[in-house]
Amino acid sequence: MLNAYALKTPAESIPQALERSVREANQRVIEAAARTGSREGVGTTLVAAVVHKFSLYFISVGDSAVFHVTQGHARMVNRHHVFANLLDRALASGKISQAEAEQHPEREALTSFIGIRQLDEIDRNLEPRALEDGDIVLLASDGMFKTLDSEQIAACLRQGPALSWPQVLVDRAIGSRAPGQDNITVLAIQPHGGENDPVPLPM
Repeated sequence: MLNAYALKTPAESIPQALERSVREANQRVIEAAARTGSREGVGTTLVAAVVHKFSLYFISVGDSAVFHVTQGHARMVNRHHVFANLLDRALASGKISQAEAEQHPEREALTSFIGIRQLDEIDRNLEPRALEDGDIVLLASDGMFKTLDSEQIAACLRQGPALSWPQVLVDRAIGSRAPGQDNITVLAIQPHGGENDPVPLPM
């Protein structure tokens, strides 16, 4: 995806370049799966962000998250591609009960991911999301935010400088020793008003 995005021209908008790059990454995973004889069940989630002139653009496929942290409050700004979305719509229309929606065994199953043959579900913003001085953008895999609740995440965000938050969040999630702990990657971007280097911490 990074190689594809590096080919962006001034004539191509950031959202257009992000979608093109995601689709190219998707095709590369499909091709890799075919080469290894693993045509089914090969894939990954993807989340990416571009910060440009006090604005945030993001794109995601699957169930990783983009958080906009402003004035100490973290808000998830992207939508996940999981079966729960279909269950919740069925609940809203009265087709299933609350219990059926909440207890369905496939509730967290992905409905879109990088490596799927027909990539229909992509979440992105076409209009820039404004960032203020001191705001932080957090990108995280579900191993973090499905392990820590909103209060625990907020507590971690009150510890130390902003660019130390990924390590704090990773340590807290792993330290919870949750059953079936999923992999964790957290990256923080401080767009302006401080250090500028993103801090990726894959675990």
